[in-house]
Order: sequence, then structure tokens, then C-alpha cells
Amino acid sequence: MLWLIALLVIGMVLAPVMWIMPTPTQRRQTRLRDAARAAGLQVQVGPLPQTRRQRVRKEDTEFGVGYMLRLPRPKRARQAWIVWRQPGDDEAAPELSAAAQAALDTVLEAMPADVVAVEYTAIGLIAHWRERGSEEDVQHIGQLLTQLANAMGVNRDQES
Repeated sequence: MLWLIALLVIGMVLAPVMWIMPTPTQRRQTRLRDAARAAGLQVQVGPLPQTRRQRVRKEDTEFGVGYMLRLPRPKRARQAWIVWRQPGDDEAAPELSAAAQAALDTVLEAMPADVVAVEYTAIGLIAHWRERGSEEDVQHIGQLLTQLANAMGVNRDQES
């Protein structure tokens, strides 16, 4: 009987500690996000953007991560755009130069499979991702976003 009470007390002491320990999935996400920060990307956790079709159908919002490559503040306003990974999404295509469009097509093709969209905003380029990959995928996303920024003529070294 004394052993049973001792085990119960030990279990009650260890239960809260075990409850707050991160799961393997949470540890993997932490490693991915740390790798993104080391690659110079900002991490934004939140809902993934929805296509017009998803908004009209009022589909459930899926959560993911936006890995953003910050760009210098422009002298004039930039035209924001978002390009979906899956063909057939009915959003308007951005008006880009031929070189920038070719780079965008190459980047979209080379992105990891779970990247949903690439977005260009006033503050940077964002790869919206479901975060089902490895640290190498994070490095690859960072390189591809930098490649796209360079092809678009955005100089990250100095303010424009």
C-alpha cells in the first residue's frame, strides 16, 4: 500500500512536467523556424492566404507559416501581388518584366511541395508554407526568395 501511495505522489509531481514538454512535432517546428531566422527570414505564424474561390465558398482557414524575406522600403509604392502554386487558382497574374516573370516561374517550380503561394508586399517577399519539410527546405526557400528579389531588381543591401 505504501508503494502505491509513493507511486501516486511521484506521478502527480511528474505529470505537469511531462505535460509542458514539447512534442516531437513542436521541436521540429522550432528547428525549422530557427533555421529560417538564421537564413535571414522572418517567420509569421497564422492563416494561409485563401484564393478567391476558397473565400467565396467560405472554406475553413488553414494555418501555416509565412517565411518572409524583408526588402528595403521603396521610394514609391510597390504593386502587391500573390501567385498561387496550383494552376487554376483564379487570381489575376502580376504584371512583371519578362526576366522577373521567368524568375518567378522558376522559383515556383523549385519551391518545396507544401509551399502554397508566393506573395510580394510593400515589406517583402513571403513564401506561405504548410511547414512539412526539413531544414534544407528552409534554406532552399531563403535562396529562392533572394533569387526572386534579385531578378525583380530589388537591392537588399541599400535602402531604395
